[in-house]
Amino acid sequence: MTSKKTILVVDDAPVNRCILVKILEADGFKTLEAENGQVALEILAEFRQEISLVLLDLAMPVMNGYEVLEKMKETGILTLIPAVVTTGGDQENAEIQSLECGASDFITKPYKADVVCHRVRSILRLCENAALLNQLETDRLTGVYTREFFYRHAEQMLEEHPDEQYDIVCSNINNFKMINDKYGMLVGDELLRCIAGHAQECMQGEGVCGRLGADAFAVLRKRRPLRTQEEVGSLYTKTYQNAPVKNFIMQYGVYQVENRTLSIAAMCDLAQMALGSIKHKYGVYHAVYNDSMREKMLREHQLCNYMEQALKERQFVVYMQPKHCVETGIIAGAEALIRWSHPELGFVSPGEFIPLFERNGFITRLDRYVWEEVCAILKRWMQEGREMIPVSVNASRADFVSDDLPQTICALVDSYGIPHELLHFEVTESAYTDHPQQIISAVSTLRKMGFLIEMDDFGSGYSSLNMLSELPIDLLKLDMKFVQKGDGLLPDSKRSVLSFIVSLSKWLQLPTIAEGVETREEVELLKAMGCNYIQGFYFAKPMPVESFETYMTDYEKNHPDMVHKKRELSRPLAGTQDSDRTLVLIVEDVACNRELLKELLEPDYATATACNGEEAYRYIQEHHSEISCIMLDLLMPVMDGFQLLDLMRTDGTLEEIPVVITSEAGSDGELRALRLGADSFVAKPYNPEILLHHVGKAVRERDFRKLRLQLERKSLQGGAEN
Repeated sequence: MTSKKTILVVDDAPVNRCILVKILEADGFKTLEAENGQVALEILAEFRQEISLVLLDLAMPVMNGYEVLEKMKETGILTLIPAVVTTGGDQENAEIQSLECGASDFITKPYKADVVCHRVRSILRLCENAALLNQLETDRLTGVYTREFFYRHAEQMLEEHPDEQYDIVCSNINNFKMINDKYGMLVGDELLRCIAGHAQECMQGEGVCGRLGADAFAVLRKRRPLRTQEEVGSLYTKTYQNAPVKNFIMQYGVYQVENRTLSIAAMCDLAQMALGSIKHKYGVYHAVYNDSMREKMLREHQLCNYMEQALKERQFVVYMQPKHCVETGIIAGAEALIRWSHPELGFVSPGEFIPLFERNGFITRLDRYVWEEVCAILKRWMQEGREMIPVSVNASRADFVSDDLPQTICALVDSYGIPHELLHFEVTESAYTDHPQQIISAVSTLRKMGFLIEMDDFGSGYSSLNMLSELPIDLLKLDMKFVQKGDGLLPDSKRSVLSFIVSLSKWLQLPTIAEGVETREEVELLKAMGCNYIQGFYFAKPMPVESFETYMTDYEKNHPDMVHKKRELSRPLAGTQDSDRTLVLIVEDVACNRELLKELLEPDYATATACNGEEAYRYIQEHHSEISCIMLDLLMPVMDGFQLLDLMRTDGTLEEIPVVITSEAGSDGELRALRLGADSFVAKPYNPEILLHHVGKAVRERDFRKLRLQLERKSLQGGAEN
């Protein structure tokens, strides 16, 4: 029998504490009480392991609720124990402020027992699901250890066998995402199970195996003689001849355990360093960590030690490389590139420090430094009365971790008084495919603000045609290294690839920029294919800003007929559409309310609408797998919200799709709808922050439901097989 969960009730009014305690204990909870914030923190310090949730009043003497939330956040308690604030019915601003301080939800006074218990259980369920995912010892898909438990068991094995020699072997599948996209996730999952099963067979009880990530596995095994690349390739082909996917490629990195003072995580890092050294190298299946890799690691450590000071001392210098129009030859724009001139190390190659900074996160600060430098350059050009051209800057995928990136960029550019269309942002194709939704959302917002987006390195990543047609981009940028041979000539097969990409961009109505163009032959070929712009050594290498300004002046002097020609890299005639996002179905009979909800939700979600329950039910039957949340008005003609909830409960869709109901504040409809299975309630008139909070919470609950169902099914399957 499970023990009762304990709720800490914090309120200076004894009558309020008494009401809440009675409600909670009647619903099966244990309670503790505190008359102010200071006492609450003392109780939390003493009974932290026993308390599951805090019900917290905001207005209290000694220490109020906001101060308690701040202290809980500072001490890390808030990450372990959720807090639900209690407020008066007219304290809307207080509710918003409390959510910003870290509260998980709020309950308004006077208390309704059913609402209190529903909110409390909803938050506890969310936390339990999150905790469940963190506590799984065995990966449910593959049957091997999860990352943390692999570390534990591997460490234990090394401790128990101090005289044995061991290797750590890390592996992954090249382009696993492409396998999932091509064959489907079910086949991808079957492939992962096949690989994990083979790894366990090979260990023969003399090692441990874990899954470190999506397609990343690690094995600790007794040392064996190293095989040649040919032997590994032959064995690999034989081993996976019956795999559900043919011709996939796996590569392995090996760390021969010598230094046992290292953590298992650090050993895996060294094995993955070896793996990274052969990534995408054809015919090379494995690599062993060695001292040269260590020297590279030390060099990277040295650069990391210097990077903060380098930024402070402005050792990073912006260079410019022009972009020329293929048809007219005019300078249509430029790309801003960064160079590092260190006083002791000399010139540090961008190919060395950029990948390092992308891995350690410093790239976000460097990118912002470049953006500001470019803004200052553009402002100076404007003040000097120069002909203005757009300048593109790079945006790393790490930049998009920040939710307010578009607003940050907009504020920066506006502070310099620069038209938005003069700043282009280059985002790599692989960034879109690795982290689509977050990046697409931010990029869409930037485009609405007037910035132009270039997809960089197109052709080096993997985009399905359907995804590409919906990505929010304005220009495609093709790296010619993708199709060049070592002698600089383009064989017929690669000309076909190049022609296809340029034709594809025309079909998508996107201008194309080819970078890395080096020869006259390439220029003529690109011109014949219809490529729009060229960037590369054929015209000019990247150069300091002063040299670039001279280059522009000299070029115009030598080509006077081009001065008055259109020079801007501009938005295409027909822009692309935003990519699909999390879908919310709005069910509301009043048209102005539907439009208001769409306006509030569409920056973050895709929306569909229905004007009554009958229309909504037809849509749900056809699209239930796509819908992440339903915003449901209770009072409607034809079929009202209560009838729709009843139908959804009967056919089972209510178990799959969370419903946030809307109605006038103070009505009894909230309790009736919650009893029918609705997940939450938002009162009219809508407060944007409160509405988005409830929708976001409902979507997260849906994700946890789906994940938990998957885990339960796999657990049942595993039990049946045993």
